[in-house]
Amino acid sequence: VEDWAVACAGSWVTCLDNVSHLQSWLQDAICRAVTGDRLLRRQLYTDSDVAVLAYKRVLALTSIDPGSLNGDLADRLLTVELERIAEADRLSEERLANVWGAAHPQVLGGLLNLTVDVLAALPQVRSAGLPRMADFARVMLAVDEVLGTSAYETYAEQAGSTAEQVADADSVSVAIRRSITTTVTGTASALLERLTPDKPPRDWPTTPQAMGGRLSRAAPALRRLGWLVEPPVRTVRVREWTIAPPHAEEYPAEMA
Repeated sequence: VEDWAVACAGSWVTCLDNVSHLQSWLQDAICRAVTGDRLLRRQLYTDSDVAVLAYKRVLALTSIDPGSLNGDLADRLLTVELERIAEADRLSEERLANVWGAAHPQVLGGLLNLTVDVLAALPQVRSAGLPRMADFARVMLAVDEVLGTSAYETYAEQAGSTAEQVADADSVSVAIRRSITTTVTGTASALLERLTPDKPPRDWPTTPQAMGGRLSRAAPALRRLGWLVEPPVRTVRVREWTIAPPHAEEYPAEMA
């Protein structure tokens, strides 16, 4: 994590290229980096002084298939599907550099002009009913207003598609969607007993505490798919989860 923080803070834009798998700790680190993170450590050659490395960065991932993604990372993603380049259209590095060098002034000027217009429109953009990346969503709404585009609508649709992929890749989410057909209330222990299949997969939680953690991670993607996933109220003695599928009000509730 320390190596990641130093590398990420050292550049305004950090790119992870050709990713096939993202370890859980790295997914968490990426989530923190795009919303603001800091690394606190003892300053070298001192006994009590500390060094603080604070950063908030733009991150880019390139991948054919990044593997299983956590729900909180999926909520922060903007996915761009690149079209295949035909063999006749492929360029050498030298040719590509020349083309980009000629286009760069106009591209940069266009981006700066758009930035000015977006900043002017931003104060009038709505600030309620926004997704997790609220500030980014407001910028997209301002861009749509300036250019007459529908970027925010596309982003919302894409978030639903990404949530579907996240839920399909998570064994607990799959079990919930497969076995819960009405509103269910129960502790993590009761839900573990109810949801555990006859032949659990290798990543299946084995303790109530682990099940609670998996439910918390599955919740964002399930909510985007219309599910109700309410964690236990901390002030209540019996800590029960409430899980309900879309349109669950049509069916009677039950206990796990």
